[in-house]
Amino acid sequence: MQGTLPHTVMAALRRWWEPTLFLLLTVLHLLPVHAGRWFVTLDGPSHLYSAELLRALWNGDAFLGEFFRINPWPDPYWLGHLLMVPLGTVLPPWAVERVLYSIAVLGLAYAFRYLVRTLAPERIWMSLLVLPFLLHYALRLGFLNFSLSLPLLVLALALGVRISSGEERSWWRLALVLAVLYFAHLTSFLVACALLVALSFWRTILAEGIGSKRIGAALWWWPALIVPFALTLLYVLRQPASPLPSQHLPVLELWSSLIEGRAWNALWAAGEQEASTWTALPMLLGGSLALLWGIRQALRGGLKALPFWSVAWVPALVAYFILPDSMAGGSSASPRLLLFLMLLVAVALATSALPRWSAVTLVICVVTADLLHTRIHYASARSLSEEAEVFLSVSPGLVNDATVLPLNYGSNWMHSNFPNYLGVQGTRVVILDHFTALARFNPVQWRPERLPYTAIGDFQDSDRPCVRMEGYAAATGVHVEQVLTWKYHKNFADSCTQDVRRQLEQGYRPVWAGTDADAVLYRRR
Repeated sequence: MQGTLPHTVMAALRRWWEPTLFLLLTVLHLLPVHAGRWFVTLDGPSHLYSAELLRALWNGDAFLGEFFRINPWPDPYWLGHLLMVPLGTVLPPWAVERVLYSIAVLGLAYAFRYLVRTLAPERIWMSLLVLPFLLHYALRLGFLNFSLSLPLLVLALALGVRISSGEERSWWRLALVLAVLYFAHLTSFLVACALLVALSFWRTILAEGIGSKRIGAALWWWPALIVPFALTLLYVLRQPASPLPSQHLPVLELWSSLIEGRAWNALWAAGEQEASTWTALPMLLGGSLALLWGIRQALRGGLKALPFWSVAWVPALVAYFILPDSMAGGSSASPRLLLFLMLLVAVALATSALPRWSAVTLVICVVTADLLHTRIHYASARSLSEEAEVFLSVSPGLVNDATVLPLNYGSNWMHSNFPNYLGVQGTRVVILDHFTALARFNPVQWRPERLPYTAIGDFQDSDRPCVRMEGYAAATGVHVEQVLTWKYHKNFADSCTQDVRRQLEQGYRPVWAGTDADAVLYRRR
């Protein structure tokens, strides 16, 4: 009895400290999201403005309806907007952003923990390996739908594991998750389907041999795919063939991204590359050891003894080096493939039979590097929020039913979508630099007759824009009513800037200057 009591107390302490530690470390990753009023990402402002436009168009706004239309098709990449619209009716815009990115962070943390508990409940503490993924590169760049898709992807894998192992015989939960995953991000949906099918065949055929009945047993849950696959087929058939060729990144660049942890390095802030590298190296080393350990098990116990998750990341590694970085007009596929690859490496590590001392050492290395990285995230998030506040200090000078032309002279690429924040400040305006409305799948799209880019100039992608403000009226019959300059200085002497200065002096008058005069708002005379 005396020996049993201390053992019971220690077991209770272990049950308490591990989930508490996981919760505390997860919450630490919310600090950058809430470091300032705005959680500034690259694409985030544009998504927020799209949601505002979507709500206005649903309510029949005639003025905005002259410039934008709702996409009537059930396309992927809608999830973030569908969540933003109702949230925006009860929360201010800055809170809507922070809530959704918090959901992405917490959702991925606990979906991964659920997967590890399903696969290896005795090593639940290895779920700490998810921490570097909570503020991954795509989240900091504002790829909202992709960020929301990752928790759904991991949850789908956990449900697939439970189904394939016989712990769960109902496929409707998986069907619901896969349907929502389709509307979050098509790539993540296809990756989930590929892994689920591979897992089913692996467990069934290796255990019982090949045969039509075995294949049928492996895919008994196929009804879960009917709705999202039908939607995927509809989406693919509607897309026009792209004339753009596929493009591959150099192999050395891919190797460099792999070693340096490009999956987590978004902003290239001071110290970020080092923190990402010291996250990637231990995980890659550990994943290689887990693979060798799995092969050792197979040599001893036959192919049936080879763990699926120990080898699942190998095809992902091959795909990372083989698949192009841009296909059919889409780009930046390689960093996303790398993120999937490293996530599978983390699963392999969490479920492997590596010796406990090596697993503990690896987790300590990864968590330490991640905490340093999180500190960098916090500093950059706070700084960007302060800059956004300076930019938005001109908001009182906006007028209703105006078209606003932003001219960005700053060198920080993370400022490029700041103007979209002006569209959610309570004044009904059209921000002429709203690039997400160009995408065929975006829920809100530009009306072709109101497109500003060719008519005005290269303001959307140049820090020394060459524009003709009256070009918009000549092409569409609508004048540029307001112009906003950001980080513009009178000592800029290039010809394009001098011409912009002339157009402003002749056709516009300044109506509001923001803090430090970094942002100046003009109105048509």
